[in-house]
Amino acid sequence: MFGWKVDSNTQRFSVFPTLIYVIDIPEVVEDLGDILSAIKWRMPDDDRSGSESFFVLDEYQHLKDLFTERVNTAVSELQYTVPLKLTTSWFFRLKPGAKHPKHKHTNSFWSASFYFEKGEREALNISAPAHAINVPINTQDMGIIPYGRISFPAECGKLILFPSHMEHWVNENTFNKTRHVLAMNFMPDGETGFLDSTFTY
Repeated sequence: MFGWKVDSNTQRFSVFPTLIYVIDIPEVVEDLGDILSAIKWRMPDDDRSGSESFFVLDEYQHLKDLFTERVNTAVSELQYTVPLKLTTSWFFRLKPGAKHPKHKHTNSFWSASFYFEKGEREALNISAPAHAINVPINTQDMGIIPYGRISFPAECGKLILFPSHMEHWVNENTFNKTRHVLAMNFMPDGETGFLDSTFTY
């Protein structure tokens, strides 16, 4: 049996953790900058907008394969019975003063944000819902806090990978430059499930 001895009478078990991975992929930064320069936007005049296409990496198979391989390597410790595949990919931008409200991705298993621009920018906020009864917590140990918000720096060359059901958002862009990110969704690649719930993605 596993567990952490809190005191002579108590053992703590940390189970069902939320896993978030930060993956270094600096070698694709320049390529994505080049791709961004030719992107068309769904709402060109809006302060926040996504690219017209939700499949921007489909034209760049080498990049799609690289992101897929790095993500599968990251989650390999989970020993999924099928690998993950990259399904959708799109650019998103925030002009100065704009923000991206809290949301989650549906019809997706894992999601990711990749940052390819140098310089400071707003962090990616990710949250888990609070309990119905809210008792303030003073500990700063994110390994045991059961709910709340955490912010991950949006650093050039880093991919932040998180379960798609996690709520995430970006605060107001307080810098004087438009902020860009490459967003991606991943699904199982092949047959998965059990008996009547088996499905091939």
